[in-house]
Amino acid sequence: MWRGFVVMPPAAAIAFWAVGSLRPGLPRWLASGMWELSSAQYAAVGLACGFAFMLAELPNSFLKRQLDVAPGMAPRGRGLAAAFFVLDRVDSVLGVLIILTALLPVAPDLGVGAAVRSRNALALQPMALLLQT
Repeated sequence: MWRGFVVMPPAAAIAFWAVGSLRPGLPRWLASGMWELSSAQYAAVGLACGFAFMLAELPNSFLKRQLDVAPGMAPRGRGLAAAFFVLDRVDSVLGVLIILTALLPVAPDLGVGAAVRSRNALALQPMALLLQT
């Protein structure tokens, strides 16, 4: 888990910086859907998103350790396995959505509120946010 905290925030910062650096050269129709931030500001947002991604993993990891589930493994039993299958995919995405919603203006149909309102949001809305930002 600690390796994720060492790798994920800087990797996200670099990726966001790259996107921010490309923004000025993008066609107007494409750049208009992005935040008007400098490359350094994009990097800072990426760093925050990387930390949020990893922090949102902690409760899930704690629960698994309490259930004696080895790192990288799924719990036994259909109910627990299904619950953790969903939780493993949703927790970090929600962490990133929360930090993005706190830091930047996010359209109401793309933020955390949309994830709560929509039946399909857990699978579809985070991807829509990533594709449109």
